Amino acid sequence: LAAATTPPVVLTTRAEAAAKLRALEATVNDPEHVRRAKRLMGIAVGRFEGHYLTERHHSFVFLGEPRHGKPLVGEEALAAIAGVTKVGLSLNDQQDSVRLEGQDGVGREVARRALARILRRPPANDAEVVALTKDMQAQVDREVMDLGRKAFSTLRVPKAHPEIVGLVGRLNWRTSYTQNQWKHAIEAAFLCGMMAEELGLDVKVARRAALMHDIGKALTHELDGSHAVIGADVARRLGEAEVVANAIGAHHTDEPFGSPY
Repeated sequence: LAAATTPPVVLTTRAEAAAKLRALEATVNDPEHVRRAKRLMGIAVGRFEGHYLTERHHSFVFLGEPRHGKPLVGEEALAAIAGVTKVGLSLNDQQDSVRLEGQDGVGREVARRALARILRRPPANDAEVVALTKDMQAQVDREVMDLGRKAFSTLRVPKAHPEIVGLVGRLNWRTSYTQNQWKHAIEAAFLCGMMAEELGLDVKVARRAALMHDIGKALTHELDGSHAVIGADVARRLGEAEVVANAIGAHHTDEPFGSPY
């Protein structure tokens, strides 16, 4: 009945599309595809004006030599900072450095800033330590959102849900293979946009998907599992288009590819 009521032109178009798809699937292993793909990536890399930056987020903060046998920042102050940031802080044996322990890069940054403030202006009590640590946390939270908004603005793509904007900003305090992940996300977005342009695809969709592809890395200290799957779940929950969510979830083949993106 459905076939009887479907216009002939639609049936013809569907048949032609199915035939083209079968023809494409038959050439999946054609070496020519690899050659063309490498050429396309070479064109994008050649057009990109950025440069690779390496960074290391140090796990130790040097305090200075102890005075009168006591460290410049005591155990009580370290415990107060840890209570706010959820980052472990421990003195080394010489009591001249503090080790920051934890996978939350933003939390470690807040702890570093709190320690720097204490060394400049020692607080009178633990309540003041908590207050100044919360001040540092608010400062970093503002920077996180500013960096998230800056990434979307730089790429000229519409902003996402505030939670996603924040996750993009948090990548500034996450490294992978010594590369700053916020800068990596923007670099990847520009490259994917140029490849999409060469393929006749939507540049803004490609940039958007690439910008968000590693947002799961901003949550791996809280959630178990692949960062790609975590990122895709967040994108779907917060209303991103399925083409974007699938690109995030599939970029390490954790889920099947649903589009060229």
